[in-house]
Amino acid sequence: MGDHDTARFYASLFRYCLVFLLIAAALLLGLAALLLWKPELFWELFRFSAAAVCTIGALWFLIALLRVVFHARR
Repeated sequence: MGDHDTARFYASLFRYCLVFLLIAAALLLGLAALLLWKPELFWELFRFSAAAVCTIGALWFLIALLRVVFHARR
């Protein structure tokens, strides 16, 4: 019975990986088309995406730091 569950798990994992690969391929093709078609628009999107990632990362670190500080005070 355990072998059957493992086989089902691997089959399900394989399906999820295929879906992820299809989505990633579509996004990469879309970015490549955007880079060829309108490079200035691509760089604007890249700039704002990089700024968003940096802002979210900084907020994450600040919140983690505040949690450590306030937890240590108790």
